[in-house]
Amino acid sequence: MGTFNFLIFLVFTSTFLYTTYSSNNIPVQQTKQTNPVVYIFEYLTGPNVTTTIIAGKSTGEATMKVPNIIEFGTVAVFDYIVKEGASEESKEIGRAQGYYMNSQLDGKAMFMSFSLIFNDGEFKGSTLQFQGSDIYTTEQRELAVVSGTGAFRFVRGYVIMESIEFVDPRIVVGANITLIH
Repeated sequence: MGTFNFLIFLVFTSTFLYTTYSSNNIPVQQTKQTNPVVYIFEYLTGPNVTTTIIAGKSTGEATMKVPNIIEFGTVAVFDYIVKEGASEESKEIGRAQGYYMNSQLDGKAMFMSFSLIFNDGEFKGSTLQFQGSDIYTTEQRELAVVSGTGAFRFVRGYVIMESIEFVDPRIVVGANITLIH
C-alpha cells in the first residue's frame, strides 16, 4: 500500500508542477530595441585635454621622450564629453570614461573598454559598458555593448562609431548604438 500511495503522490506532484510552471504560464518579459545616437568629444591638447597616456614606448629625442599612442603597447585613459549633437554647442548628456591600448603590431588598432555614463537626458542615471577593437584607420568601427545599469540592465548590443570631425585639438565621433533589453 505504501508504494501505491507514493506513486499517487508522485503523479499528483508532477501534474501540479507541470501545470504551474509550464511555459504557457510563466510570464515572458518582452524585449525592446533602443537606438540612441550620441557624439563623443575628445580633446587632444589645450586646457580641456580628455586623454592621457599612462604607459608606452617612449619616442622622440632624448630630451623629450613622450609615449606615442600609435606605438604598439601604449596605454591611455580617457574621460570624454558626450553630447546629444555633433556641434560644440550641443547639450552635454554624459561622459565616456575608460581606457584603450594600442594592441596591433602596426599601431593601427586600439583595444577599448569604457563606460558611457548618462548624466542628463532621457537615460540620466544609466550606464552602458563597451568593449572591443577600434581600428581607427577605418571609416566605421564596431564595438560590443557588454553590460549596462539603470534603464539598460541585462542589455546586449553593439555600437557603430564613425569619426565625424578631426579639427585639432578636437575629434568628434558619432556613436550609433543598437540595444536589446
